Amino acid sequence: MRSGELRPALICLLGAVALSGCAVFNRTEPTPPPPPPAVAVDDTIVPLPKPPLVPTPGLTDAQRLSHAIALLEEGNAAQAKVELEAYLAVMPESAVAQRLLFQVDAPMEVLFPAEYFTVQLPAAESLSSLSGKYLGEVIGFYGLARYNGIAVPSHVVVGQSIKIPATPGALAAQAAEAQHAATPPPPAASAAPNAGLSEADIAWLDVKQMIAANRFGAAIREAESKGIMPRGSDAALLASAYASNARELQNANALHAGAQALRAGQLYLDANQPREALEMLDLAIRLTPGSTAARAMRDAARRDVVDLEYREGVEAFDANDLAGAIGHWDRALELNPDHRDSAINRAQAAELLRAQRTGTAQP
Repeated sequence: MRSGELRPALICLLGAVALSGCAVFNRTEPTPPPPPPAVAVDDTIVPLPKPPLVPTPGLTDAQRLSHAIALLEEGNAAQAKVELEAYLAVMPESAVAQRLLFQVDAPMEVLFPAEYFTVQLPAAESLSSLSGKYLGEVIGFYGLARYNGIAVPSHVVVGQSIKIPATPGALAAQAAEAQHAATPPPPAASAAPNAGLSEADIAWLDVKQMIAANRFGAAIREAESKGIMPRGSDAALLASAYASNARELQNANALHAGAQALRAGQLYLDANQPREALEMLDLAIRLTPGSTAARAMRDAARRDVVDLEYREGVEAFDANDLAGAIGHWDRALELNPDHRDSAINRAQAAELLRAQRTGTAQP
């Protein structure tokens, strides 16, 4: 083919290629599919469930009750409730634990009346001391804290305004306080928050409340299990529990009642109440005639009663109560016929009394 004939063919070929290229570059690409919808992710951190509260392991009963009180003082009522329930499972008659748990659980309208009066917290005092003064129980501090909306009972400050429920006892205490307003209160022995009660103090509170409720057997068991050794008026109070229990048991169990009467006599002697001691020791000997301890203590009590009757006779004589003096000396001579001073003084008093009655007394 000649060159002149080749040129038109080449031009046609190039045009065809160009057209095919244009067709390639102008082709519309297919539309991609839409992305899948976004999935919402909850990034909230879900807290793990709290483990259930359990009693603190390794505590004695007394330590557990003390721990519960300390927890309440710090406002941890939930754990305190667990400790109190564990304590009551072992010591179901504990009036202190029952009262503390009641303060945790009871609705406020059941716990206290709505009416109240206000006091300012004095220096060196606490909710416990205020509760003891106005409500009659130092362990009432948690209920008083709830009444005042105080989350942590130990966190009170001097001068803080405290609402006192207007119970009859609180109103009586308020009136007594007003009568002595001019006399400053004695300084507290300790500035420790709240009661600062020892284990022995707590146990003794339990015993006193049981005695007040006439639960003498429970009071005796609590005192003996805690090794309580009271003195003075406290000894006399515990003696009254033993005495009441001895009287109740004397027909059913003479041996046990005799032991209770012996313990009552011993405590009455410790409390310097020889008359009551003598009565109980006489009962102990009647129930357990072979008790040499009861006889020895009865002899001591009898001597103390004779001396007491003699002294009281002298006091009555000095007050010109001749009949009263003779009565005291008669009782002294009944217990000890050889008590010479009582016999001499009685004879003199009787002579003076006869003279007064017959009008022959010397001026």
